[in-house]
Amino acid sequence: MSSRTRCDSLIIVGIASTGVVLAFAAYASDADSRPYTVKDCCYDPDHVVHNHLFFAASVSRCTVQSFADALVLLT
Repeated sequence: MSSRTRCDSLIIVGIASTGVVLAFAAYASDADSRPYTVKDCCYDPDHVVHNHLFFAASVSRCTVQSFADALVLLT
């Protein structure tokens, strides 16, 4: 039995929603992890693109959650 532990869920927060956050969520999804993106803890200077990203693009690659819902995952 291996002593290594595999992390299969990731909580993603950060800036540059259209770049770094989306790319990391896509990478995690492709690696068979379960990415959870915390919408109210991410930022992008273009609010229209930011909102579209979380209501369309991210939903297909990860679970989008609020900060309060993410806290539940951590407990």
